[in-house]
Amino acid sequence: MKNITSKIIIGGFGGQGIITLGKVLAYAGMEEKKYVSCLPFYGAEMRGGYAFCTLVISTEEISSPVVSKADIGIFMDKLSLENYKERIEKNGTILINSSLIKNKFPHRNLTVVRIPATELAEKIGDVRVANMIAAGALLKIIQSEKKNFLSILSLQEGLKRVLPQKPELLDLNKRAIEEGEAIQP
Repeated sequence: MKNITSKIIIGGFGGQGIITLGKVLAYAGMEEKKYVSCLPFYGAEMRGGYAFCTLVISTEEISSPVVSKADIGIFMDKLSLENYKERIEKNGTILINSSLIKNKFPHRNLTVVRIPATELAEKIGDVRVANMIAAGALLKIIQSEKKNFLSILSLQEGLKRVLPQKPELLDLNKRAIEEGEAIQP
């Protein structure tokens, strides 16, 4: 069986659920019986500080959790895009929160998927689920590139593991994942 690996960088500011998104994806990978590495980083501020997370999901053991180059980047704000766009491999994919990142930039052989994550999250009732809109859009990207790598069911299970004390938020977050997956780039 061929090794299939996704190396992902997620960036944004505190309060956008960057670390939560990384954890949900990590648990989704574990649900799919994949090897997973998840390294979160965030500033000391409670909200508004910088946050990013690197993630490796693979069908084979992971030799290093460090992600110097990723095949996928999820950038929820302009600063994270500016700081980490160069760490996306040629022919990689960048998913951009177009609600907060309006400007264009040179693509350098990248696939750029612009999704209005914040706007869509506001429409379904809570701006804090913009991260799960991005998760759904990412799922669609991964499914098209790497068939049967992650499923919506594994994402939903990952969500349950990350938010076990907040069952009232599960339905809203599940809806956000479905909204993100339904986006036509």
